[in-house]
Amino acid sequence: MKRFLSLFAIVMMVVSVCAQPSQPLRDIKEMTYTFDFQNNNGNWPVGEGENYADGNLTAPLVAGPADDQVLLTGIQGESANPPRIMNNTSRGICLWVFKGTSIKLSAAEGRAIKKVEVTMQSNSFDLTADNGEVAEGVWTGNASEVTFTNAKGTRYIWQVKVTVTNMDDETYVPVIQPIVATFDFSSPDFRNPVGEKVADPKGNIYNETFEVEGVTLQITSGSAASKIYADNNRGQNLVTYKEYATLTFRAPEGKAITSIEFTAAGNSNINNFSASSGAIEGMTWTGNAEGVRFTQGGTSYLANAIVTLVNKDAETATLPAIEYVECANIAAFNALENGTYAKVTLSNAEITGISADGFSTAWMQDATGGCWIQYSSLIVKYLMENTKLNGFFYVVKRATSGNTQMKEAEDTPNSNFTAEPIGEPTMIEGTLAEVNVAENLNRVVKIKNASFVATSATAGTLTQGDAEISVNNGNETANQQLHKITDTWVKEETTMEKVTIVAILAASSATKNVLLPISMVSQTVGISNVGSDNNEVSIYSLQGLKLQQLQKGINIVNGKKLVVK
Repeated sequence: MKRFLSLFAIVMMVVSVCAQPSQPLRDIKEMTYTFDFQNNNGNWPVGEGENYADGNLTAPLVAGPADDQVLLTGIQGESANPPRIMNNTSRGICLWVFKGTSIKLSAAEGRAIKKVEVTMQSNSFDLTADNGEVAEGVWTGNASEVTFTNAKGTRYIWQVKVTVTNMDDETYVPVIQPIVATFDFSSPDFRNPVGEKVADPKGNIYNETFEVEGVTLQITSGSAASKIYADNNRGQNLVTYKEYATLTFRAPEGKAITSIEFTAAGNSNINNFSASSGAIEGMTWTGNAEGVRFTQGGTSYLANAIVTLVNKDAETATLPAIEYVECANIAAFNALENGTYAKVTLSNAEITGISADGFSTAWMQDATGGCWIQYSSLIVKYLMENTKLNGFFYVVKRATSGNTQMKEAEDTPNSNFTAEPIGEPTMIEGTLAEVNVAENLNRVVKIKNASFVATSATAGTLTQGDAEISVNNGNETANQQLHKITDTWVKEETTMEKVTIVAILAASSATKNVLLPISMVSQTVGISNVGSDNNEVSIYSLQGLKLQQLQKGINIVNGKKLVVK
């Protein structure tokens, strides 16, 4: 029985020991670690000769083992130069601490600094400390970190010895002040250029990144281009539009964003914003994240955004990456749901037209279908009419009025493709009834032997048998205008027979389509009621010779160019 009880006691002791929480393998005694600059015991970069900046303390110096490191950080402060390690003939290697700079010593987590001994070229130690006491070159105290500041001339430090032990209830832990970064959209220095009014394209932002205090803000476009512009009612402001415009804030390494306070320009709000994490109340977001992505659901006019940063902790959320659906062609992209982010592979895709303003819209087609690209950095930087593309685009899908659109996404600048010129785009040829079908939307079609009547200076109606469709050459600001035949358009109620038209078939609504003309020629032309006061028709050649009737080639009819085959 005694033997059993003894054995039971031993087992219980083992169980008791095993059940104790694991303790860090740290020496609870005081330990001293040395930054020996004279002998460069840390093998740190040293500035020599004319390359003094090589020794700048751009990153913390380390002393001690991996589980008990002491860090020495240089702080530039008001000096033109940060603290640096330099070598010269009179002093050897030492740490130069300039007037206005500081050095901060930080203990490992759970440890406290008890004593700091500084050996300098001069026996007088006149650096001031933010806590503890300093006497004859020795600092004593009980702190997780201590910062020494030089308010006088340059000081030369040969050695710093730091004694640490475990933290206790009396250890001083500095309160870390939040960093505030203000993105002031109303400032004339925020971006150059800015738009003088909302329609001024100089202020357009398709995909740009701005930085303040290490915080970055990436802005993309939505249903219209985001922009910085000024007006009489709101002053200079940032305007963003609904449907997939994003504002993405990212904190610098080691920091977390805890609040973003927006200020409206005029009568605006952010109630239509959705955030990747945290919560929005009124005009303020709160949370704890490395980055926050806001997706715009309505138009907002913003004067500024004030971002508050603290040190990152275990609760800090990461910024979720955007997941892009792989699409093998345009038809696969067109089949996606609205708001889906996609990586679209291009195989001999063609840019068939770009809007007259040069930045609003580009039309693209491949063998499977067609779509728009709208308000995108791709248009303003890379895309040209009559080019063939191979590669891939990062985009987000938007569908409106029966048309599918590729919109700007955060990763659109990472798209990768090649472009080469083509003579003319691939055309789907047939009768009006044959080509005017859903699968041909935003593709180039060719129709022969149709009739056309101009109903205005920029629009008309094309008929062929029982089929009819509107033709619209747009106006100077319309993002659907193709600029190629504006000069050859004729006056209202001019009739053209045996017309051959090459155009992009687009949707003008969910139930009606429209032709956006690329070219239009006629073999015979009948003219009636051209709208002149005396109902006379004036016909001239390009050389200014008045003609009695239309000739083959280019005619000037009542001041407008007209092509006759």
